[in-house]
Amino acid sequence: MGWARPRPGLSARTPGTAPADDSQAGDWHLSAYAIAPDSDAVFLDSAATVTVLRDGQVTVDATPKPVKWGRVLTVTGGVRNADWATGTYIGAEAGP
Repeated sequence: MGWARPRPGLSARTPGTAPADDSQAGDWHLSAYAIAPDSDAVFLDSAATVTVLRDGQVTVDATPKPVKWGRVLTVTGGVRNADWATGTYIGAEAGP
């Protein structure tokens, strides 16, 4: 049994493969087609909705060490998101 061709504007994924680029992160609306032994069939255009997220990493460092009461504590860090196209992590873009 093969994979059905998606409708125009939709994407199909083979199980176990990563998306080709980061634009495929977000909400996916799933369709389902079932055939009973008596050949009766049912198609659900919006069977479910799932959210596909990219993995992320957060790093944090605080100085000075040791921290003393009443002194200034500086915290720095960064956020990196998985880049599906390269298979690595890249710096996240600044956002609200």
